[in-house]
Amino acid sequence: MEDSDKRRLRRNRCALVDNIEPSRILDHLIECEVFTPDMCQDITSKSTTKEQTGKLLNMLEKRGCDAYRLFRNTLLKTDYEHLVEKLDTTPTADEVDAKAIKSPGQGQISSIFIPGHQKKQDAQHITNNVIGDNNFAVFGSQNLTINNYNEEGDD
Repeated sequence: MEDSDKRRLRRNRCALVDNIEPSRILDHLIECEVFTPDMCQDITSKSTTKEQTGKLLNMLEKRGCDAYRLFRNTLLKTDYEHLVEKLDTTPTADEVDAKAIKSPGQGQISSIFIPGHQKKQDAQHITNNVIGDNNFAVFGSQNLTINNYNEEGDD
């Protein structure tokens, strides 16, 4: 499964767990060979619907590159269009909500570091040094650093 599809599932996990009844979709997922009957038995052995859906989502991530597409199509077939809409409109990149950053004052530097990965060897750092008043910058990356510096500092 693509990382972007995993992110969609994870970012919507609560909505999926709260709304999906596995009994409505499992036969469809067997039919399209996402799960085997034994896997579905493992899912339905959980005591609550929420636990079953959680197990289903955990297993789904490990079911190959077509699993997300087939799961999405199954949701459409079983009257879960509202969940498909939610999944489809979920951002998948490491995005930052655009919010105003107040400058700390003249001659001061403000920095924001937003990590996308814990492993340093996977990290891609993008830094922007901004000079002037009321500057704001957003860069798409795995990690984001924003520096705001007003060069008219107090001496």
